[in-house]
Amino acid sequence: NSLLGRKSVFYVQTDDPPFLDHEQEKLKTVYGYDFQFHQVNKIDEIATHPKNTVIFINQSPLDKAAPNLQGIDITVNLHPRFGSLLIFHQTETFSEEQKAQFLAEIQRVRRRETTAMSPQDCYQALRSLAQGEEMPQTKKADASLDIHRATIHQCIRESLACSCEALIASSGLSIQYGILMGLIDHSLTSYPNHPIKLLIPPNCYGGTHDQAKRITNLLPQASLIDIPVDSGRDMTTSLEAGLSAAANHDGIPIIIVEIPTNPRVEVPNFEKLISVLTTSRSTPSGTTAIKPILIIDQTFCPNIPFLGEASPFAEVKTLSYISGSKFPSAGHCTAGYVASNQKAQHLLEPIRHHLALCDNGASPFQLKTLAEQMPSMIERIKKAHLNAQQFVDHVTRLIPDIKLNFVSRSLAQSGFKASVCSFDLPILEGKGKDEQKALNRRLIDHMISHYPEGCTHCVSYGQGKGSYWTIPATSTQGTTEEKDKDYLVRVAFSPNVDMERITAIFNQFCYEEKLGRSH
Repeated sequence: NSLLGRKSVFYVQTDDPPFLDHEQEKLKTVYGYDFQFHQVNKIDEIATHPKNTVIFINQSPLDKAAPNLQGIDITVNLHPRFGSLLIFHQTETFSEEQKAQFLAEIQRVRRRETTAMSPQDCYQALRSLAQGEEMPQTKKADASLDIHRATIHQCIRESLACSCEALIASSGLSIQYGILMGLIDHSLTSYPNHPIKLLIPPNCYGGTHDQAKRITNLLPQASLIDIPVDSGRDMTTSLEAGLSAAANHDGIPIIIVEIPTNPRVEVPNFEKLISVLTTSRSTPSGTTAIKPILIIDQTFCPNIPFLGEASPFAEVKTLSYISGSKFPSAGHCTAGYVASNQKAQHLLEPIRHHLALCDNGASPFQLKTLAEQMPSMIERIKKAHLNAQQFVDHVTRLIPDIKLNFVSRSLAQSGFKASVCSFDLPILEGKGKDEQKALNRRLIDHMISHYPEGCTHCVSYGQGKGSYWTIPATSTQGTTEEKDKDYLVRVAFSPNVDMERITAIFNQFCYEEKLGRSH
């Protein structure tokens, strides 16, 4: 609605308002939303609001939605345990085309900014909706949660070398969103007369760039600076240009980068990167430019101690976040977490506030899962890396001219034990991107059809068993321009997979396609 210049008018029929006054103010100033709240006792107190969208919020059970009354466009039924059910009514406010667009935008925001229900809760909610079974209103108290949290925090401290307590969210996307909104809030408060400059690679995993773009469309103080890291462009060079541009506007630079990058698994030269991040720059008025805040998505290598005093980033305000759906949970839940070094410790409080505002904290099930899986994470990473290295060695021997991306052995020895590699299979001279994509897709189909229990068509990694094959350009490369998208094959290996069978099936494909030395 705010993007369309429409006001959202909420009528609330609950014991407690969904947001307190100071929280409503944050939603307006930090998120850029345009809305008003009204508390009502009865539905017939709802007034008509032409050219605005009317949303009715109540605490009815999920299977007893409010009636489709004139003037109500959307109903949100709250449930204390399972969350909310949103119903889009048939009204005259939106045409069918507008409604389809509206629903798509709701889904787009929901996927990145709210808690997704766990499979266990979804099953119970669906049974209630379909069969009328009563759902429990509250969850049982679990005295073991404090023990789970202590285990998780100990594992995070050991893997990232941080001394500050981490924040745990419902997903990697939720923690990334909490970080971004917390830092925007901090910037507006600490530097009220300075523009906010978000420096993000266009291909940042999970639509991070796309999310930031929508935020900058809502907040006039914020703007986006692209930091290209693909198609031969270097992260350090791109950051230098971006930070210089931010200084020229006397802006607050907030950087999000992936280390290693996705899908090319590249690690920057840290000496050059730190030099760029710590260089003192001047604004047009001659004052010293504001120092950057660095946010690292290190999901590919969650074992690197980027936050310790011995880290190259020790003198930079640095936050690190990790999708817990990968190695931390071995693929068993969708949690995520963020931690900081000493210089950025004060930034965790506004992030904590926005996680609470969006109700995006980790669930008891997620905490229990992480506590069970994280103690073995480092060992699983090592084993998965060895499997990936074995595959890379085999492929490069079989197809010497293949364009393959993987960490070097020296990087692996320093801790970057990636379990993901990516590559383009060689095509005949004169063939284009379409032929390249088709060949890569044939490989993925071949691997999955010949070894379905060990090869899965999935963008994820870090699971306890199997291997995962995908073309990431179709799902994870955000707003990257089509000409820069990588339609290469990305393969991820677990610590438990039959590597002999995988290499044999790969050999068979190469023989059939007359690739490399197989024929």
